[in-house]
Amino acid sequence: MMRRRRDFSRKAFTSVLVAIAFAARVAAAQELAVVRTFASEQEVTGLTEAIALWNELLPCSGPTWVPVDLLLVYSQNFDLTPSALVAAKEVQSSFENGTAWAPCFRSVFIESANLSATEDVYDNRGYAIRKDWVNGPNSVFRFILGSFFNGTFPATYDSFYFMEIDAVPVRPFWLDQFIAEATIYPRAAIRGSRYRGDSWDSFQTFLPDDLLLHINGNAIYNLRHPWLRWLYEQLEEEQSTEFNAIAFDLRMANLSLEGRE
Repeated sequence: MMRRRRDFSRKAFTSVLVAIAFAARVAAAQELAVVRTFASEQEVTGLTEAIALWNELLPCSGPTWVPVDLLLVYSQNFDLTPSALVAAKEVQSSFENGTAWAPCFRSVFIESANLSATEDVYDNRGYAIRKDWVNGPNSVFRFILGSFFNGTFPATYDSFYFMEIDAVPVRPFWLDQFIAEATIYPRAAIRGSRYRGDSWDSFQTFLPDDLLLHINGNAIYNLRHPWLRWLYEQLEEEQSTEFNAIAFDLRMANLSLEGRE
């Protein structure tokens, strides 16, 4: 009886090892991206400085076991704003010259959403001031999702981390965490965080669920998940409607909560 039980335990342990090895091979076959967006003149000026901080808080602890590309996406056309291209090329050159964070990425690519100045609008005073207050960020996000789904970006990526200009790492090895969440954690269309600040505390009980529960746009997006593709298609359909006056991350929360009902 003891020998049979021991044999069963050994077989079970071997099966677990095989399953882990298979999962590791599947995960390692993926390709990931970090998408860093920049838009205003202030963001253009701050791009190189923001990424230079990665030399102090290194993205990875060593060579990554999954290839990750860095995509720098400018909201407008580089021909109209040469300084934006200069800033992006400075980042690309620092990577090619072996800056401290360079081993964490496979390549650095430069892209542009080619919005006009009139399209590239973000007014943080909100809808009460102008109806198209968030058209710029919404349009850039749709461009990025569409480029992934249509295959116009440099590789066939499985997931990406959307990293807006004000997203600043607060601890090292944050890219390792992104890789783990994108490849090992349970599958999700969008993986991120709700708002964790305290500025809503005095009136939080009056806020709607979609605002309270929405995932901040700086998140991990699983390009293989059918729900993300459906959300993208809905955002595309709504771009000329009143729903485009809702920030893309909140609108995706609206749609997800509606779909749950």
